[in-house]
Amino acid sequence: MVSRAEKGILEYKKDIFIKEVSKASISLGVPVPEIKFWNHYENHFDKGERAHIHLEEGIICIAEPELEIMSEEDIRKTATHEVSHLHYSGHGLEFQNTHQDLEIASWEPPAGTIGALPEGYKPSIEKERKQRTIKYKCNLCDKKGETKKCKHCGGYFCEKHITPQEAVVGIETPRYRTLKENTHPCFPYTQYLIKQEKKQAEEYSKALDNLLKKKTKDYEKEEPEIKEDSEEIQKEEKIEEENEEKNNPLKKFMNRKCFLFFHKYQKFKGLSNIGSGKFLQRYKCEKCGKIKEVIK
Repeated sequence: MVSRAEKGILEYKKDIFIKEVSKASISLGVPVPEIKFWNHYENHFDKGERAHIHLEEGIICIAEPELEIMSEEDIRKTATHEVSHLHYSGHGLEFQNTHQDLEIASWEPPAGTIGALPEGYKPSIEKERKQRTIKYKCNLCDKKGETKKCKHCGGYFCEKHITPQEAVVGIETPRYRTLKENTHPCFPYTQYLIKQEKKQAEEYSKALDNLLKKKTKDYEKEEPEIKEDSEEIQKEEKIEEENEEKNNPLKKFMNRKCFLFFHKYQKFKGLSNIGSGKFLQRYKCEKCGKIKEVIK
């Protein structure tokens, strides 16, 4: 038999769930879905599932036995989780960002608090505490015993599944999973890895830019020395050629005039039409500059 007090608590939690769903839907800008409470699990809920949403029908189903053991914070998270599926059906990063935004928007300060802080207020700095074991059950395998809290997602897992791993959404099954054994799927850990990759890429690009700037400066310093060396080599070659011409007058004569009328002709300009289907082609000697005309 269910007592009157237990019924009253259940009705109170139902009102909280309905209120949180409507509040999250308004902040997201979508129609408020219909809510259906089930008093049993049979043939409707998967193992370990609290609630789910039918996107085509716009109905959120939640199990009353789960609602009885949930706190107000758990009810708020479940409501915002299901409403977030109205924008993204999967459990990717975009869904996680939407869920976080809805949680922040639906938060309300507890009764008896005020919004402004007094003057000279300084927040207390808490010391880092060692991770302690809690006797409960693993959130992944439902094994009862000593568990530890994941520093990324805040869930409690046994020693076998405490290691976080990037979550992968299943195709055949709706629940997300991991690619490695003895780990648990952790979406905040995925965001942490993305931030680390961006940080490493920025550091690498900065180091590469500094290295390229240093190389360009060194190249600019060495470039004028190379030009001076090339000019000196050209001067030396000209002096050597002049000395050879002075010592060998025959070579000087052959360089100026074609020896024994052996010209080295090359085509000079293009063909010119002289009429009657004939064309004139000019050839010019490289050494003496003599022009020869050939009719084709």
